[in-house]
Amino acid sequence: MKNNTCPKPKPKKVFLSLFAVSLLSVVFALKKAQAQTTFVSYTISPPTLQFTLKPGEKTEKILKITNHTTNTLEFVTTTVDFVVNDKAGTPELLPVGTLK
Repeated sequence: MKNNTCPKPKPKKVFLSLFAVSLLSVVFALKKAQAQTTFVSYTISPPTLQFTLKPGEKTEKILKITNHTTNTLEFVTTTVDFVVNDKAGTPELLPVGTLK
């Protein structure tokens, strides 16, 4: 009897990254529409952080966000596992809990 399931390919490179720009765009897209158009301008530095850690290792980095408006802005960040399988460095986001 033949097994029809394909084994998952092993990722070539695994990185832990903050996709702050993407996540912040989603946060602003979900905000209620206002009667007037509001100008939103902010800077995130660095836009991504990459870590390669051994089990049990810890690290800390600083993420700077600058609000260039007179309005209060709300920011939410999270970490996302992803793999890169091409030479262009295109990230493929993985579902939560895929990597252990």
